Amino acid sequence: MRAVRKLAHAILHVSPELKIAPADIYSRLDGAVQQFGLDATERFFAESQAAQALAREMCRFLDDPEAERSLKKGYHVRQEHRARIIALRTDPPFGPVSVPTGWHPIDRRTADGIIDSGLHPGPITTRATVVSRILLMLSPVVWGVIFIWKALSVLTLASGRPNPINSPLASHNFLRPYIFGVFADYLKSAGVLKDAAPPFIIVTDQPDEKVVDSAIATTLNVNTLRVPAVPWLSNVVWPGTLLFARIVWITVRHGKDARVPMLAAVAMRQAFHSIYIWRIGYNTRFRFFLDIAEYNEHHNLKAIIFRKFGGKVARWPTSSIDSPGSITSYLGYDIFLSPGPYQSDTYGRTWSPTCSSLAVGFLHKDPCFGSGTDVADEYEELISHHLGAGKKMIVLFGSSDASTECFGPPMADMLMAVREVLAGRDDYLVVIKPKGRKGEYLHKILQNSHRLAEWLAGPDVLSVHYDETDTEVCGAGWLIDRMAIGIGNAGTVMTEAMAHRKPYIAYYPVFAPTPLSEKMVREGFMHDNIQSFTYALAHMIDAPEAINVPVEWLREQFDPFDDDKALERVVDALFVNPSLDCIPQEKISLTTANSNPQRLRSNAKGAINR
Repeated sequence: MRAVRKLAHAILHVSPELKIAPADIYSRLDGAVQQFGLDATERFFAESQAAQALAREMCRFLDDPEAERSLKKGYHVRQEHRARIIALRTDPPFGPVSVPTGWHPIDRRTADGIIDSGLHPGPITTRATVVSRILLMLSPVVWGVIFIWKALSVLTLASGRPNPINSPLASHNFLRPYIFGVFADYLKSAGVLKDAAPPFIIVTDQPDEKVVDSAIATTLNVNTLRVPAVPWLSNVVWPGTLLFARIVWITVRHGKDARVPMLAAVAMRQAFHSIYIWRIGYNTRFRFFLDIAEYNEHHNLKAIIFRKFGGKVARWPTSSIDSPGSITSYLGYDIFLSPGPYQSDTYGRTWSPTCSSLAVGFLHKDPCFGSGTDVADEYEELISHHLGAGKKMIVLFGSSDASTECFGPPMADMLMAVREVLAGRDDYLVVIKPKGRKGEYLHKILQNSHRLAEWLAGPDVLSVHYDETDTEVCGAGWLIDRMAIGIGNAGTVMTEAMAHRKPYIAYYPVFAPTPLSEKMVREGFMHDNIQSFTYALAHMIDAPEAINVPVEWLREQFDPFDDDKALERVVDALFVNPSLDCIPQEKISLTTANSNPQRLRSNAKGAINR
């Protein structure tokens, strides 16, 4: 049995995966290839009859033309993954990133595309083996077998009459637990909730997991949910079996192009993941499913399937990710909530035309939301004492990725620069704020730096810590209001701070060329070497309030309202007045998929036992 599992793993994962976040960048070529993948994906679907055929089959399986967008998203994610591995082998990372060995059959074509795009002069050597090609051809077959086994297992072991739970909102457990409570309290105070039933359904696949109070959320374990036998057969098992047969035929006919079996595997993998989503759909009734999962195509699948049950998928406006890669491509949300219009204006051309984009402002500024403005008494007293004594404050904002080996050294280098600039001065307090409990690794990284240990223990340095509840104890918004200068990686906190006239300077060895990064580099707020960062910090340390921050541009892009009503706009969009302005850009159309509803299955709503 172990040998069978080992063989299946080898087939499903033809080459080792790169364990890094999609939007992070570790070398200049690594950043450049994240711009290359979108055009490569569009060309493949436009020129390949096999890709078009696979897209049509996915549209038949899910009974929705948006299935093509989901397929494109899945392909783009995996194509970019291989391009980044090639890039990091060709242009090594600035830090100790573990780049996997082994080659994939699409690597030769990907490397040629990188060279043809002018991103690298070449040559780039690849060595895909015959074995890897065989494994790739088998990959969609194995995913198909797993799909059929899982679909029939659910039919055999979990068929029955569902008793759907009604709730205004549903979600995975992707937020800190206390945030669900904050949002629930706001909904009640706003008069949106008319009864005492929990306003959330939290979906999990872990037995007995209940991280949110039962008065706030009903927790459902997907693995225990029942499905109606006849609709399950007609909507999942039979269409999925036909999909599998047709995918095998397309793969056999066109498998010489390594991209085709890879795309076929993506299609069957999406069919497998749809089983999980269908089970949620049959057992819940909600207005919106809140999510933030741009890094893969799962949100596309949720939007397609939940619409059949009368629900929609809304993107929670936590961050403003700025990346030209797969994390911002082919989004399929019904509503994309974000602080400002920057993401939709910059990256929205491949998004679904049914995706409405709405700017709401920064959640952290909303006092009703609380997390951004909350502060524990101990931190408020310490910081207020220093500021009351006439000191100014520099805040290092940690990244959620601060546990990675590459993010630690730049953070330590920035603090070394702060120590150097503040040498001989006692008019500044330095606050080190990780991004919640998972950012606590930042403290371990800094404590392991012998250059900083003594200084970090000094009276003018304050480190913020989080307990196991992950409750906010020193909110970013509260710190921004009181700080003189912010430092850290480029991100949402940077745009929030600078949109409110607080200078924030970022250091990281490489940046992706985006409208935001190019603007901030020109203005002197983003630096790819520590010497220029140190110079910029020394230049502003005496009079940070006199620094010219591009406030108007930043507010236009990231905080167009300049107020503290973000949560009110979120609730208005979800419950009160869901009339939203669509993204103004011209979209890339889904030309390869068969969008003729008469050639798809009959509308799934009629086949679902509601």
